[in-house]
Amino acid sequence: MSSIAPRRLVLAAGLALAVLGCSSKPTSQQATKPATPPPAPTPITAAPTPPPAPQPPAAEQGARRESPATRGPTPPGRFNGTPPELAQRPGTYFVLNGTPEKVPAVKLGERATVARIIDEGKNRNQVMDHLTHLTTKLGPRLTGSSRLEAANRWAMEQFQSWGLESHLYQWGTIPVRFDRGPSHAKVGTMRESGEFRPTRDLEFTAPAWSAGTNGPVRGQIIKMPETEEQYEAVKDKLAGSWILIKASGQGRRGVGPMSGGAQARQRFFAETRRKIEAGELKLQPDAQPEEAQPEPQPAPEAKPAAPTEGIAGAWEGTATGGRIPEGGAPFTLEFKVEGDTVTGTMGYPNYHSGPIKDGKWDNASKTLTFSWEGPGGTGTYSFKLDGQTLSGQSQRDENTVIALSAKRPQPAEAAAPQPEAARPARRAERPKGPSIDERVFMHAPAGYISASGDELVRTSGNFRNLSMANLPKDVEITVRSSDYDYINSRVSDGGTIHLEVNLDHTFVEGPIPVYNTIAEIKGVELPDEVVIISAHLDSWDGPGSLGTTDNATGSSVTLEAARILAAVGAKPKRTIRFILWTGEEQGLLGSRAYVRELKEKDLLKNISAVFVDDGGTNFQGGLHCLDSQVDFLAAATAPVNGVFWSSTDQRFLDVNIQPGRRMGGGISGGSSDHASFLAEGVPGYFWDEVGRANYGYGWHTQNDKLDLAIPEYLIQSSTCSAITAYNLANAPTLLPRQPLPRNEDSKDTSASAEPSSSNTQATAR
Repeated sequence: MSSIAPRRLVLAAGLALAVLGCSSKPTSQQATKPATPPPAPTPITAAPTPPPAPQPPAAEQGARRESPATRGPTPPGRFNGTPPELAQRPGTYFVLNGTPEKVPAVKLGERATVARIIDEGKNRNQVMDHLTHLTTKLGPRLTGSSRLEAANRWAMEQFQSWGLESHLYQWGTIPVRFDRGPSHAKVGTMRESGEFRPTRDLEFTAPAWSAGTNGPVRGQIIKMPETEEQYEAVKDKLAGSWILIKASGQGRRGVGPMSGGAQARQRFFAETRRKIEAGELKLQPDAQPEEAQPEPQPAPEAKPAAPTEGIAGAWEGTATGGRIPEGGAPFTLEFKVEGDTVTGTMGYPNYHSGPIKDGKWDNASKTLTFSWEGPGGTGTYSFKLDGQTLSGQSQRDENTVIALSAKRPQPAEAAAPQPEAARPARRAERPKGPSIDERVFMHAPAGYISASGDELVRTSGNFRNLSMANLPKDVEITVRSSDYDYINSRVSDGGTIHLEVNLDHTFVEGPIPVYNTIAEIKGVELPDEVVIISAHLDSWDGPGSLGTTDNATGSSVTLEAARILAAVGAKPKRTIRFILWTGEEQGLLGSRAYVRELKEKDLLKNISAVFVDDGGTNFQGGLHCLDSQVDFLAAATAPVNGVFWSSTDQRFLDVNIQPGRRMGGGISGGSSDHASFLAEGVPGYFWDEVGRANYGYGWHTQNDKLDLAIPEYLIQSSTCSAITAYNLANAPTLLPRQPLPRNEDSKDTSASAEPSSSNTQATAR
């Protein structure tokens, strides 16, 4: 899922999301419970007693807390307050905000077919086969890459082999294909013979669509000089070296281009190259010191600030609050000001970017206001400028307030004048011409090394405005904090340490077509009305990652749901459509294009519901919905309850229906492909995934490997998806799109929780 954080931000986050953790061990209360459920005299399925659950993978030892996507009430299971009469009859109750209730009397699918779905899903489930092939045979699947296209075609062939109609849906093109080959980064020593002796393999990443190395490149590691004395000491060693950038404190930005983050550095590199090519910068190693300066004079009176001084330009910051995970999600702003009117762009890197609207600047109060449409809807933003800090908040609805704070690097020349006593001792001897950062760059180092804020290295990248004519030329790798500390300690102690980096990056000139894979089981009575089960097939591709939990797990669940329904010969009244989206990590591109086409053809009115599985390897533990949708969703998911017992968790993997909360739910309040439908009023649901897995541990990181997958959770999820889709495809009507009034004295306002609700239709037919 996306960086706005995460997904997932995903705002993203990216959404850049912090790792969360809690113990995966059972509590003392749980430890006293039986390892298997009590016998059920008359279950609704013919399934035998569940076999012992698979042991949790070793990776779960690092999962100390549940994913941000699992916030909210957790289903208590049948041993935590469920009435005894319900506890003995699996599938005969639903969970409402954590409390078991009787199932509403809504006529849905045939009971015999539901029983066959459960039997097939529990006893012959193939979700791990799909997942293993996607991750270990095809690998990570960056949008527009060769591996993603291979995955699209493989998925289409799987659907077709099960008897489903399937095709590739081209939603657009990207300008340049990027394929990442084998990559490594090692530190070590060079012997007199010229032999490189590695001493440590680094865990690292480099952005997608970034410059590679054209084979292994070795060089001495040199710390970025910050003073003239430091520069003079190392300038003769800079050519071909690897420059170690000083690490910034978590959540802080330093002064100058080297402290502004990877995006700021890439802009700096590109601008410096432009200046060199234009002859505006020249390296003069033998430049003489400036002539002795006259006695310091009083600083001239400062000119009055322009009305827009301090607000126009680029900003980088962090967003926190709402459903953004701990640590926040990075965001960027860029403004232009004409009078009191502000135009510009806001974005969560590697997730979504777009223009601001209705921007206004009030110079008297130093306040900035605008609106911005993200994948989950439109929000209003209000900022206050205080010196070089821009602080404010966004409000999307009464339940969601996001706090934002941004700064931007200021060039050293713009710093306030200092008293003479506070100036560096050799200030008068600074050579004229380029800055230290520019001079280091002009010595042609091999590349730059930056530090992650923790032990996770998160991959991002951007193909927008890229072409074969303007491919990036400057290499930067980001290493985990412990590797950075190791390197920094050795260099600071005066040791000579070398780095070898191999980044096998391949670019292919576009336009490169990009696809969603679509398959369906045609409805036998109302084929034009549709229930959609979906996940995004694309992933980030950083070294080490296989794109498992984001989002091969959801893709495999979608594939297996289709296989199960085909295997039992399900004949739904409405069409069940299965979609594997792409371009999700770059801003829901595949789903947005698909929704636009449905809107143009006036087909959105025929979509009953859209379900997205994008919360990692946890199980499908709940849905956030409108009050008017409770009966349908409760009846559709009830057959799952009391069926999937986890001996590790000591509970049943039940589905918790949660009305009155944000419709759609999910990471950051809706940052996945269902948000594209929600924006047009179509019921879209992000499964509230619950369990012991730590989503942030694998999200966009080097750790997103197959061993993070929890088979028992994915078995429940794939079966749950199949049952829910089948039941809703046989419901009396499409799902309601607005709450139905309960009585004249009671008004349901839950629809206001989603900003797109004003565009929704009245009660569905």
